[in-house]
Formats: sequence, structure tokens, C-alpha cells
Amino acid sequence: MTKQSAQKILIVLSHHRENSLTYQIKSQIEKGLKASGHEVVDTLDLFKENFNPILREPDEPQWSEPEQHFSEEVNKEMERLLKYDSIIFVFPMYWFGMPAMLKGYVERVWNYGFAYGAPDTKLKSKKVLWCPLAGASAEVFRKYKYDDMVNHYFNVAIAGFCGIQNSKVNCFFRSNHNTPEGFQKLIEEGYRVGLEFDKW
Repeated sequence: MTKQSAQKILIVLSHHRENSLTYQIKSQIEKGLKASGHEVVDTLDLFKENFNPILREPDEPQWSEPEQHFSEEVNKEMERLLKYDSIIFVFPMYWFGMPAMLKGYVERVWNYGFAYGAPDTKLKSKKVLWCPLAGASAEVFRKYKYDDMVNHYFNVAIAGFCGIQNSKVNCFFRSNHNTPEGFQKLIEEGYRVGLEFDKW
């Protein structure tokens, strides 16, 4: 990979424990990205940075106003996002969606006039990878069509709504109940996901 093709990538991490499988997979994704030539790989750890996920009045969209004004915290995160070409979300899946911390981040930061709702929205050129850790197996997801629901939610209802066409879900299955060998395979998968990030 040439320096011209290398991307600046932000990993948005949502988990409260540093010794969690989520953290280990995030670290392996980061190692894989750097091994493939992406020199700028940074992490926004929502818990360590004490991000406030609650949407309050200062960040509520003003639907009738041509220009939006947001809180200092949200403006800071919007500016951070604009520094990167791609965004990777790593998080445990709760009820087939995002944990509250990450949901609040999306609600506050991927806001009206910035991520959607205007012709010059800022995120539509980004590449996004969603990496949820799911307790169930891939077979269970296929059986009940959870995979279709999850892919539609992240790729269409969120990324697609913001004009992002390059969006993918890479789910890490059986993250709760597994063998030591199974957990090791998930960690190794994290490295592969980072290493092969440019192949999709």
C-alpha cells in the first residue's frame, strides 16, 4: 500500500471494561490495519472520554432553522470525525442493536445538518465498518433472520440514511459462551478484519 492509498481511520469503541473481549478485538483490528499500511489509526473510547450519551435540548435538531448549532462536546466530536476517511465501530450487541452509550453517540453526533438532512452533509464520503460482538451463533442469526435485520439497520437505516454507500457489518458471533479456542479464533478474526479492510 502506498502512502497515497493509506487511510486515516477512527475506531469508535464502546465498552466499559478494558479486559473485555471487545477491547481485545478492537486491539487486533488496530494491529491488522497498521500491518496493512494504515499509519493513522486512532481510537475514540467513549467510556474513557466520559462521553455523555444523553441527547438534551442544546443538541436537539432545529428542524425549521437553516443552520444548526450544537453543544461544545458535540462540535468537538463532529470535528474529530471529519479528520478521518473511515470509521470502525466496535461494540457489544445488545438486543440486536447498539449499547446505550454508542446509541447516544450516534444520536448526538450524527446529527441533523451534519450527518443527514442537508445536501452538503459531511459523512456521506466516509467508509464505515460495524463490528458488533453477538452472543448468539451465526446459525441462530440466519435461522431467525436476525442477520438481515442487523445488516439493514446498520447499513441502510443508519449509514444509508446519512448517504454513506460504503458500509458493512462484520459480526463476531458467540462472544459470550465459547471455548478458549473459540475465543482465540474471534481475536484472530479481529486481526484479519483489520488486515483485509481494503478488500471491500
